[in-house]
Amino acid sequence: MEDEKVNTTNIIPLHSIRRIMERHCPYHISMEAVMTLRSLLEEIVSKMTIDAVKKFEEMNECREKQGLRRFKRLNAWAVKNSNYNINIINDQKMRTRSYNPEGIVIPGGGK
Repeated sequence: MEDEKVNTTNIIPLHSIRRIMERHCPYHISMEAVMTLRSLLEEIVSKMTIDAVKKFEEMNECREKQGLRRFKRLNAWAVKNSNYNINIINDQKMRTRSYNPEGIVIPGGGK
């Protein structure tokens, strides 16, 4: 599988994305915005799946070394623990919290 370029063939229906957007947006939503979001979602899902397959293969190798049978279906553990998913979650945590990597003491606050 290629990591550099992910082939997306627009599988997600535009109407479903528009309905999700309409739940949270009080304004009119352009078709261009819906199509852009669809492309982004499909790219994210593709990259996460590629990385999840790698994690799944690593897990199966470990299972074989322990004398256990290999799993045949990609499971939720592999998807949740894919590096791409972890990077997205960590970015969100850093944005929502006042992330302070240097440990600088802020007046009136802790580290």
